[in-house]
Order: sequence, then structure tokens, then C-alpha cells
Amino acid sequence: VCTDVYYGDGSSLVALYQLTGKPIMLQSLGVKTNENFSSLLFEAMYDDGEYIWFTPIYFNGLFKLHKETEKIELVGFFPDENLFGVRLFSDIAKVDNKLYFSPNSAKAIGVYDLETGEFSKICIEKKYISNSTCKLSSIVVNNKLLYFTPCYYNAVLVLDTQTNEVKYLTEFVNFIKQSKFYNAALGYFRKHELVDNKLFLPCMCTNAIVVLDLDLHKQQIIDLGEENISFYSVCKNHNKLYLSSFFGRTLYVLDLQNGGLEKVELRNQQKDIKS
Repeated sequence: VCTDVYYGDGSSLVALYQLTGKPIMLQSLGVKTNENFSSLLFEAMYDDGEYIWFTPIYFNGLFKLHKETEKIELVGFFPDENLFGVRLFSDIAKVDNKLYFSPNSAKAIGVYDLETGEFSKICIEKKYISNSTCKLSSIVVNNKLLYFTPCYYNAVLVLDTQTNEVKYLTEFVNFIKQSKFYNAALGYFRKHELVDNKLFLPCMCTNAIVVLDLDLHKQQIIDLGEENISFYSVCKNHNKLYLSSFFGRTLYVLDLQNGGLEKVELRNQQKDIKS
């Protein structure tokens, strides 16, 4: 039987029909108004100039939004992934004619060929998985190499996009897990900053910064002393890194030239508004 789309309940036919690569629409009696519909919320996105490509938070799929017309189009589904997977991918990067997707709860790296329209996957080692719902986070592009920074995955993953060869950088793991303030519940890294081909990764789970040389694949650990610090985000200005703490209103400033660390307490600027 020739069909164009599936519409109906979430039965076993959904998984079977997913193999066709055609659109699937599931009916839900719980959706009563447009105000309750939030299925196209997304966080992983890539802007190629003409389109914004994105993956939804609450199910498997790749969409593109035309920036001029604001028309949204379903591109397709990622193979061998849960149709109802939540936050399957956390970031998107482009090399040559392909989009690469960082697996969050997904089983593998997703790949979409912009020329052929074909989906594929690149498997990752299961032995480094410590949390199957939050594996890898952001992607850093360095020529033809992609660096996937870990959330709970016990390695920085390096993908050669020309050969699909995958390497695993794990030296930092033992240091972090043996550190005095290690908190496994927080995960490894949230944000990063690239400075002169060195990737600075402030730790969420302990008071340290991992520095990865993208040319030599050497890893350096900057130990920040006896204070229990967890970092949420980082940005660079001139020769300094500004690091926001995971808890509290404290900003840490790292001088990249002399290695000095300055602590800045942020004041609460909120004022009472009188009517």
C-alpha cells in the first residue's frame, strides 16, 4: 500500500512506519488547545544563513525553518533512535556538506547529508557511558575534526569527519574523580571557551579547569586550590577568562598570562519599585 504519512495512535505500527522515513503524526486526546501544544520546543540548532536546523526536545526528528518565510519543514527522523526520545541531541555542527548531532540521550552521533538527504549514525563506545540520558553536550569544530565535550560521558570524543574514526581522550577523568570536591551528580562540563587552539573546559563537578590542546591532544589540569567551586559558564575578554559559579553570585577571573585567579562578589542590583 502506498502512503504519504502516518496519522493515528502510538501503536507498534509507528516503529514500523518510521523505517519509511515519511512523516508521522500522533493523535493525542490530551491536547485540547494550541496553548497546550509545546512539542516543537528545541535547544539544539544550527544556522546556515538560509535555514535554521533544529531537533525537538520531546521526540525524534529533524526540522528546518526558512528564515525569510518562517516556514517549518520536517526533514526526517534519525535511524535506530526512540521516536519519543527526550532531548536526543544537545548540539549541531557542520563540516563540508554534513550536519553532525551531539548525542545527549541518543544512542549514537547523528549525521545528515545535506546533498543526498540521507540520515546515518556513528556509534560511540558504551563503556564510557555513566548516564544514558545525558552523554555529550557541545561540539567544537577544528578543521575536519569535531570535539564532543562530555556531560556525564567519561571522555572527550574526537571525530575525524573524513574517515569517521573516533578517538577518546580520558586523561582528565581520573584527576577529576579523585579530587577533593568531586560531585558526580553535577556532570563534567557545561560551557567552553576556545583560545589559540586550546579548549578551556571549566568543571561543574569540582574546582578545576581542563585545558585541551587541539593540535597535540594533550590535556592539562588547572587546579584552583582549596575552595569548593563549581563552574556553570565561561567567556573570554582580552587575556582573561571570566567564569560564573554554579552556585551563588560569584565571578572568578583567570589571568591567562600569569595564571592568577581573582574572585569577584557580584552585588544584588535589584531595587524595590514603588508604585
